[in-house]
Amino acid sequence: MNAKGTIRLSTNEFVSALALSGYSELASQVFNDLQLIKHEKEWERFVQQTEQLLSQKVT
Repeated sequence: MNAKGTIRLSTNEFVSALALSGYSELASQVFNDLQLIKHEKEWERFVQQTEQLLSQKVT
């Protein structure tokens, strides 16, 4: 967080936050509109990276 109290998120972090907050339809729309995930393998990698980042921030 910087001095102004803003939080900066990558697009993937933003979409993850939307999905985890119950806004999965909006998260899905962002993914589709920005074509962030094109193949199943990319989705699996995204989920794994998100899980790792969340576990690091929690512990």
